Amino acid sequence: MKLKGFWGFFGRRFLLFILVVWSAVTINFIVPRLAPGNPIRQAIITRYGLTADQSVVNSLVIYYEGYFGLNDPLYVQYFRFLKNTFSGDLGFSITAYPRYVSDMILEKILWTLQLVLPATLIASVIGSLLGAIFAFPRIPKAINLVVPLLILFSAIPAFLAAIALIYVFAYKLDLFPLVGAYDPTFVPHIIPISQWASLPNYLHGPTFQQILKHSILPIAALAVVQLGGWALGMRGMMVTIQGEDYMTFAEAKGLTDGRMFSYTVRNALLPQITGFGLALSGALMGGILVESIFGYPGIGGLINGAIAAKDYPVIYANSLILITMLAGVTFVLDLIYPLIDPRISYSEK
Repeated sequence: MKLKGFWGFFGRRFLLFILVVWSAVTINFIVPRLAPGNPIRQAIITRYGLTADQSVVNSLVIYYEGYFGLNDPLYVQYFRFLKNTFSGDLGFSITAYPRYVSDMILEKILWTLQLVLPATLIASVIGSLLGAIFAFPRIPKAINLVVPLLILFSAIPAFLAAIALIYVFAYKLDLFPLVGAYDPTFVPHIIPISQWASLPNYLHGPTFQQILKHSILPIAALAVVQLGGWALGMRGMMVTIQGEDYMTFAEAKGLTDGRMFSYTVRNALLPQITGFGLALSGALMGGILVESIFGYPGIGGLINGAIAAKDYPVIYANSLILITMLAGVTFVLDLIYPLIDPRISYSEK
């Protein structure tokens, strides 16, 4: 039975998922604190200016350091941080106090996901299809000339692709907007998490046409740099599988070209499914710079601003969400992989 041993497999993978998230969160806690400077003092000076009374600034720094618990020993801060993290309490932003970090992220994360997810899906589907076609032995040789072009695309950073697309399609041809996620005349309205009972009101935003028109170039920039990796990976798997004994046997039985192609593709797609989580990770990281170039109101700008201001709660929260999303995708893929690959069972792991 295919599901035999599922719960043991699930338990091991879930423990690994928790370990990955805990390790990443711990590193995230330590690294920002290695940077010089005081985030509280920096936030107060940014708000009140360098000419503010230093005695008042010092008093505010002492007060807010105590309020945010930055005066406590590092281990106390760490365990409090873990407790708050795993209880879902993201706290307040230091630089935007008294705003909740969760509300700030809610304003941004949906914009990022609507770029990264479509871009990764488009690149994976088109890239895998191209790779399968390039590897099939009975295609015209001229089609293989596209392979070097795909290798070139895979070597281009997403932000350079974004600049090129803006120059050609937005500046020269004037087919798409230069920046933003919606028309500049629209003022977005975000409902705080505490008022999610009125979620339908949250959906009253820019029109679908506005969002689609502004998102085409960022999605294209993220997708085009992934196409080469997906195509070359699929091509390599196709070539490897074509040399397997069971493929030789299938060809000897007289399977048509269409059946052989379908048979090879189904087997070659299995590693591609696993690679989706890694591709999503790369797209999220590349999306941070792409969002900045397009002036897109996604998570990238929030992270950049938080790092510059040493806003620990915002840095932690964004990192936690990105890490949990990526680890969660990998966790789900691990669970479904035995269902799609007959050579793997839950009891074998």
